[in-house]
Amino acid sequence: MSKAVVFRCKQKNWNLAHEEVFHVGVVLTPYVGERWIESEEQWEALQKLPDPEKVNSSYVFSEGVEHNELTLYREDAIEGMRAYIAAREDDFIEELGEKEV
Repeated sequence: MSKAVVFRCKQKNWNLAHEEVFHVGVVLTPYVGERWIESEEQWEALQKLPDPEKVNSSYVFSEGVEHNELTLYREDAIEGMRAYIAAREDDFIEELGEKEV
């Protein structure tokens, strides 16, 4: 079984940009329609970034009864979120814990 980690934010439906968590800069993703990639090299470069599915996108805290939770499944995303929370030095986002998936 794999694990997932749930995080809760103090604001409903809050969006947190991938760039805010990982600081990779603007990444040109050659997606057209259904995620078409122009070359194998571009695909490989994109896959080396942390949580590549969220590049140029956001994490949305919209799960749970109060629409302020986010479940992350990728280890790099989980570790990135933990580091982001620690860097904030506040309690705006908290880790609720792991769950089996």
